[in-house]
Amino acid sequence: MRRIVFVAALGALLNACATTATTEGGPRASGASGAGASGNLNTCVGTVDAALSGARAVDDAALLARAVAPAQQGKLCSARVFEATEAITVYRVSQADRANREPGRWWSLRRPTGTREQYRADNVICAEWSSLDVLAQCEIRVGARFVVGVGQSVRCADGAVMAQSAVQQVYIDNDTREGRVLVDNCQQLGAWPDASGSFTGAGASGPR
Repeated sequence: MRRIVFVAALGALLNACATTATTEGGPRASGASGAGASGNLNTCVGTVDAALSGARAVDDAALLARAVAPAQQGKLCSARVFEATEAITVYRVSQADRANREPGRWWSLRRPTGTREQYRADNVICAEWSSLDVLAQCEIRVGARFVVGVGQSVRCADGAVMAQSAVQQVYIDNDTREGRVLVDNCQQLGAWPDASGSFTGAGASGPR
């Protein structure tokens, strides 16, 4: 009888431990999606807005999968998909000799202030991806889907790892090779940052 009770108690204890292990991952905004290294659950810093002015939340697993990546691989850590119900202004900082090639995929909804180094850290941008010296502004087209999320960590070419960021970034799935451009009314706003050393626009993480 004692053996049966002991085995039952041991089974209950092991089951409780397994439940704890599979539910770890830290707080995450309800409905947001994240990816962990090697298939493990991953803790993301910051939260993702559940609602966005000028857009509605939608389910689009394929688009979300293109924007979210495991730890140390860049892109986003936790994110939501939205569909624009009105034109939404976004900003992108990129490299001058590439700025006119195509609109790019990584953008921001807000204009931050600070240094270029802080901007690079906030948006998890490796030095080899962009010199961050020109600013562009566009509008997301009505009906276009895009992803908003917080930055994933990334291992850069020199081996250094940039940490996750709580700063929200925007992924727009532009691809001129496939004739897919989801932004309109674009304009180049010139050199960045301005002479005062403050930011006049914002971009986001990921290869440029």
